[in-house]
Amino acid sequence: MNISQIKYFLETAKCLNFTKAAQHLFITQPTLGRQITEIESELNMLLFVRSNKGLTLTPAGIVLYEELSVLMNDYEKAVKKASLASQCITGKLNIGILDGLSIKEFIPEMVSIFEKNHPNIEIIIKRKSFRALLEELNKNELDAIISFSFHINEHQELKTIKLKKYEPAFVVPLKNPLSKKEKLEFKDFKYEPLAIVKKEECPGGVEFIVNKFLLEAGFYPNLHFLDSMDDVVLWVESGMRCALLNMEMDLVRSDSLKMYPFEDGRDDNFIELAYLDENKNFALDLLKNYYASKA
Repeated sequence: MNISQIKYFLETAKCLNFTKAAQHLFITQPTLGRQITEIESELNMLLFVRSNKGLTLTPAGIVLYEELSVLMNDYEKAVKKASLASQCITGKLNIGILDGLSIKEFIPEMVSIFEKNHPNIEIIIKRKSFRALLEELNKNELDAIISFSFHINEHQELKTIKLKKYEPAFVVPLKNPLSKKEKLEFKDFKYEPLAIVKKEECPGGVEFIVNKFLLEAGFYPNLHFLDSMDDVVLWVESGMRCALLNMEMDLVRSDSLKMYPFEDGRDDNFIELAYLDENKNFALDLLKNYYASKA
């Protein structure tokens, strides 16, 4: 069997219909039928049961389909890697990062490696709000985004790579009396307005915070809705609002704020790289491989 014949067999086994498989393979039905017969003759085994109702895989056909599917996937990956290695790739890689998220663990090393190994790929990094990240990713204006799992997981069409687990935290300005406490609980914020992005920006984040307050403290929090994460950071750093954020935000380094990490009982608190599987940008494949190797 050669590569073309493997492809013919796999598509036929997938469709279980010579006509449909031939259309997908851009060959005629008689040609496909002859190829399948040649494969069965070469292997000396029956792979399909033919009937008026269509095709059915034999036990041998089922095993061959499972094994060759893995082989073909590995083959295509190997060809792609070889292709990348054989050419001086040029192009652009557009990456969007959530406003306020610290990049020190995700971006500098990656950029250095790309500059060394792929100097002809231009990397463009942009800060964006929750909603803008998704909108521009779906428009192919961004190749990948880096954000929180509670934001990304709302969109099942996205593929993800986990980059780092994050630790939720209350953020309190030092001039707020609450900053004098050694430990804070949800009930301590009953009369404190909390800065948060509006629900249109990140429905999952707002829902989580509301439910957490109801569960832990028994009341609906006093939420001050803002247009973007940048606005949330601005209000918190100005000392006018507290917030429920996490230890991976840039403002952790601020001398005017106090962070109170806490356990929220969730196992999916991750910063993730997200992308669309149909994006065929070679540079995106390189980015995915880089972060997958670090996971």
